[in-house]
Amino acid sequence: MVVLLRDRRTRRPLDCTLIGMAKFPVTFPLTSKVILMLPDLPTPSRKRLRPAPLQYVVCQVRHELRPTADPSASFDVHRQLSAEYPIIEPHMVHDVSVNVSPAGVQATGDPKSGFRLRSQDGAWTVALLPEFFALECTGYTRWSEFRQRFSRVVEAVCTSVGPQLEQRIGLRFIDLLAPDGVESPRDWAPRLDASIAGGLTHPLLSNRIVGLQGVLQLREGAYDVMLRHGVQVEDREISYVIDTDCARQGGRILDRAQMAEDIEGLHTLALQVFQACLAPDYLKSMETDEEATA
Repeated sequence: MVVLLRDRRTRRPLDCTLIGMAKFPVTFPLTSKVILMLPDLPTPSRKRLRPAPLQYVVCQVRHELRPTADPSASFDVHRQLSAEYPIIEPHMVHDVSVNVSPAGVQATGDPKSGFRLRSQDGAWTVALLPEFFALECTGYTRWSEFRQRFSRVVEAVCTSVGPQLEQRIGLRFIDLLAPDGVESPRDWAPRLDASIAGGLTHPLLSNRIVGLQGVLQLREGAYDVMLRHGVQVEDREISYVIDTDCARQGGRILDRAQMAEDIEGLHTLALQVFQACLAPDYLKSMETDEEATA
């Protein structure tokens, strides 16, 4: 399992957009109550972490097939967002399905064409494809900034493209934990929850481990989480990756109030899962006195 891919030149994560609204503008509230998606887990801490582990964030809405590949619709979206995303360029995504049968493993899929809008510094990207749109970020600072930017993207897409059916809304965070004091993969064990550390605590095998990857699939009602985690060794540095992909699945008519609630809930869910992966003392050692969501 490839947990994280990086551009060798810029060191930023490669485009990991998930392949995957109402006609009225969707405005997300600047403040919102905490929506606990996993009520049996603690309310997550909202404190900023140092060093900041978050490398990549993407929020994607999958909808019915719409002509976002049509230059006129995409150019209109760009005109509305050009102050934040002045660069527009063609964008192609390969939507691949993997079929496993007695005959072997077969990968099928067709490329999908659309457009990509980028900020001047390249840290923010809007993807416009026929069946989804997404906001991606490699320079995340605060949840409030991401939420407001996403609100403006939704408004522009709804005005120019007009999708009506929400099929999936997903929010994904990729965190890369710094390897300070880590000389071998097993050194991560005391920094992780015991159930996540797994083989890193094995009395006979841990000193021989050179790599470790794990995948957990979680479900809470209509919400799914795909948690990928593991050791990443690069340039002799041994980091730990936690990739939290949260989503609400299933078709429904787009509702702006429900979408705003889902985004807040998915954010809380991602925080709960991420923090549950870490040993409490290690999480506490990274926390600052500053709120990360203000």
